[in-house]
Amino acid sequence: MDQSCKLNGRGTKSTRAIYEALKAQIEEGLYGLGARLPSTRMLALELGASRTTVSAAYEQLARR
Repeated sequence: MDQSCKLNGRGTKSTRAIYEALKAQIEEGLYGLGARLPSTRMLALELGASRTTVSAAYEQLARR
């Protein structure tokens, strides 16, 4: 099931902000074990951020 990533506040475009918002959503249980995050392309489009920025946030999540 593909879920849309809703981040708090408009203009959330920094790697850190995206990382923190996704981390919080994962901790709150929005994404269950084995669930897939939105694609980097889709999330970048939704947020008006670059795909590189979103990819960097995903990489930070993976390192955690």
